[in-house]
Amino acid sequence: MITGPSWNPAFLCEELLAQILTSATRQEERYSRSEPWNFAAVCRKWRTSCLSNPNLWTYFATFDEHDCHLFKGICTSKLSLTRCILQLQSSKQYLLNVDIDME
Repeated sequence: MITGPSWNPAFLCEELLAQILTSATRQEERYSRSEPWNFAAVCRKWRTSCLSNPNLWTYFATFDEHDCHLFKGICTSKLSLTRCILQLQSSKQYLLNVDIDME
């Protein structure tokens, strides 16, 4: 790993940053639905890179931590619904990977 004042992750080119973020989210044993959101919150450059990389937004899981507010059997959690809509928009035309935990 490069350390010291001569290296700054903000100077990574867009293509390399996108590859690193995609690789980090595809390690199945530790993947979380929140990872793209966490990466996008780091800084403006990372947010732009995340939002322009549809591959980061293709994983959906029902077993992740979720603060569900049910009304007649339908989740009405505004944050969850907003994130779901944004995630679907960001995934563009890529195939989705959906994990459903029925327990």
